Parts: sequence; C-alpha cells; structure tokens
Amino acid sequence: MKIEVNNKNYNFFSDYRIILKYNSIADAFSFSAKRDVLEYFLKYPECKIFDDNNNLLITGTILAPKLRSTSKPELIRINGYGLPGILEDCNIPVSLYPLQFDNLSLIQISERILEAFGLKYVFTSNVIDDLEKKYAKVSTEPGITIKQFLNNLASQRNIFLTRNNFGELVFSRYDQSKFRPVVYFEEGNPGIENIQLYINSQLLHSEITILKEASKDNPDATEHTIQNPYVDKFRPSVKKMNSGDVFDVKKAARNALSSELSSIKINFKTTKFVNVGNTISLVAPSIKINKPTELFVEQVQISGSSKTIDKYVVTCVLPEIYSNTDFKNIFE
Repeated sequence: MKIEVNNKNYNFFSDYRIILKYNSIADAFSFSAKRDVLEYFLKYPECKIFDDNNNLLITGTILAPKLRSTSKPELIRINGYGLPGILEDCNIPVSLYPLQFDNLSLIQISERILEAFGLKYVFTSNVIDDLEKKYAKVSTEPGITIKQFLNNLASQRNIFLTRNNFGELVFSRYDQSKFRPVVYFEEGNPGIENIQLYINSQLLHSEITILKEASKDNPDATEHTIQNPYVDKFRPSVKKMNSGDVFDVKKAARNALSSELSSIKINFKTTKFVNVGNTISLVAPSIKINKPTELFVEQVQISGSSKTIDKYVVTCVLPEIYSNTDFKNIFE
C-alpha cells in the first residue's frame, strides 16, 4: 500500500484498513503512523491511497488524530475519508440562501452546492434524463446536511449517490444487463471462507405504498404500491413523498423497496480483491443459495500491514437494489 499526503509520499506507516463503500459518498481509511503527518491538527490535508500496483483507491481527506504523550513511543492512528465526506458533515452555506430551489433540476442544484466546496461530480448515462428533469418546488431547512438534502431528491427518482476513487460525487444507477460477474465463488473451494447471511427482518415489509398529496403547484394526488417478493406475511408500509410530481411516485416506491432489501447482506472473506460496483457469482448452500447467483459488491474492507499480505472482507447485496429491474427471490 502507498500513501501520498499533500502530494508527498509517506512511508512511515505500519498496519492499515481501507473500506471501499458503494452505498456511501465517501470511502474510509485508517493507518498507524510512526510519526505525525500533520503540520497542524485542522488543516484537513488531502491524501491519495494506492495499492501495491499503483492503482488509485481513494482520494480523500485526513482528519485530526488523537495525540497523547506516553513514557514509551506509540504509533499514531490516522483516520480519514474520501473528499465528498465533507457533504456528510456540513450544511448548505448561508451564501446560497434562501433554501429554495424552484424549477431547477438535480444537476443544477448539485452544481450550485458542490462548487462552494470545490467538489466535482460525474454520472452514469442511464440517469441523465432524471438528473435534468426539473422539480417544481424544492425547499429544505437549516441543519440538514448536504448529503441528506441531495440524497432525498435523488432517491425520489431512483438515482443513487456514490463516489469514485478520484474523490468525485457520482450519480448512478446500475445497469444489470450490461455487466457480467467478474468472479465466481463457491462455498468450500479455495479463496473463500466464513460466509455469513444477515437479514434485518424488522425493516422488511410485504408492500410499500408511496403517497403524493395534491398541492398548489401539483394539483393531482396519486399513489403507487410495490410488492416485496421476499416477504410472505402481510406487513404494509406507507410513506409520503414531499417533492417531485406524479410521475416520480413509482420511482420513489421502487427506491423505497431497494432501501429495505439492502438489509439483506452476504458477507465473506476472500483472498481475491473485487472492487465495489461489480457483481460476483456465488454458490453457498449453507445460506440457502443453492445455484450460481449474481450478487452486487457493495463494500470491500482491505486490511494489512507492511509485513503481511492484504486480506479482504466482501459485503454483497442484491444487484436489483442499484438498478431498475424487478426483484427476484434468490432463495427460491
């Protein structure tokens, strides 16, 4: 692993942990330093992290470390996150007030806000129509983080906010038809171990209904109900959509189902690096996946040290969560 701090190579570190996250606007990292890398605690210096093949993994920001004096020298734990992480910490600046963005698209709203922080954005081609579609009326309140605000608008149109290794915000929707699994894993074979299935069943509902009430700007009220193929027992959920128009209700319902089904996670250790945003094929009878099943890599944790090889913990979810295709029950 290689680390650059303010465009200078830093070699005085030992163990490290990197978490690449597709379902977040910022990856996370930490490493143990043999000496302090900061001239001042709150400069938030930029850093870049590369793998041993010089592939860029993260463009991020270093946060203030915990420092203490002891009788024996101790390593300093350095933590940080990807550049867009600032959007999780900060609110829309007063210079952009009033907090109302009428008759603007998501891309226009995002440009205004991101420019204030010097951040860039990119998008996948399959979301451009929804990015450019204007909202009749959008408002928010002081205290709401920028991530919350943008994510709320994006989710109503089934757009997902993620990030890339250059520290850019990414507006995305996974196109399942254009990609094939990059790796095949089978339980019991070399290269994969310790497979676990996590389901938070309290978060799941058999059906989700999205309501859009009539207003002065949008006089038509509407609703849409989507069924969950994973839940047999009657467990209804009803949610209200605060912005957007009648055509966004179906997308909002689809996104709400994606949010619920993201609580189904499959976790395993492997000796192979698979980057987030890809799919794998898995057979694991112990968790009731009895045939080759395509799964989306949502998170990868990389851990290692200057004296050991990297270890990977992969977390997968249903690929339909990040696409607009219909859900199919992988356990049937």
